Amino acid sequence: MKIQLLEKIKTIKNLNMLPAVVSKLLQITSNPKSSVQDVAKIVKNDFTLSANILKIVNSPFYGFPRKIVTVNDALVILGYTDIRNIALSLTVFDKLGYTKLININEFWRHSLGVAITSKMLAEIIKYPKPDEAFICGQLHDIGKLILSEYFPEMFKKIIDLANNEKLFIIEAEEKILDGINHAQIGSWICEKWKLPPLITRTVAMHHSPMIAGKFDELSTIVNAADFIIKDSEIGFSGDCKLPEVDADVFEFLNISDEKIDLIYNDVKLKINQAEVFLNMIKNT
Repeated sequence: MKIQLLEKIKTIKNLNMLPAVVSKLLQITSNPKSSVQDVAKIVKNDFTLSANILKIVNSPFYGFPRKIVTVNDALVILGYTDIRNIALSLTVFDKLGYTKLININEFWRHSLGVAITSKMLAEIIKYPKPDEAFICGQLHDIGKLILSEYFPEMFKKIIDLANNEKLFIIEAEEKILDGINHAQIGSWICEKWKLPPLITRTVAMHHSPMIAGKFDELSTIVNAADFIIKDSEIGFSGDCKLPEVDADVFEFLNISDEKIDLIYNDVKLKINQAEVFLNMIKNT
């Protein structure tokens, strides 16, 4: 089943590659010798991307005190990684936003909530690159979209099984797909798009963040964020029941109850401030 499914995914033309501008951004932002001018040149060559980046940067989500009017200014203020993540997010919205089996707006609200919470958790524990946590949270469930959009009959069976037997989506996937789940499928897509290995690994491990008896830090962050967003009932990713809290995950992150409570309070406000992302999804 794994080989058959992977081969079918390889034949989907819309998933073959990322747009050239995003591929170039990924390449150049991974090069420590790149300059602001190098990145700005790539972004400016795509008028739509430039306009969308400025729209997002000037939204309440970032809350800058003055208007950012140029791509160069946005790059200086946000940095390469944030700009790359905005471009990548918009591309994924565009490529994977047409399924009828999932409420796409609620799905992306969930994903955005996990992205925001992942970044908040990363900042609290002083993870060196919180923006990496954001994009991993944003992409963690894309495997579900692949299944629902390109394998609708199979995904319908998964949903029915999950509802009838009161299973989590991932449990139903593994029953229907002989052990394969959306995390693995999502990681295949990340690999296909030549995303950084860290993103690919985190998408693959977000439901099982322990490897060789040790927690993978970034996967654990996304796993905890996913629980918080489901517990907060922000958006909907397909599961009709809440997973039990994994105390070991939160113990590993070593975040106080007070800070966890703050995250629960703050993330709802930040989601409201991020409506610009959700509006763009509706317009793709």
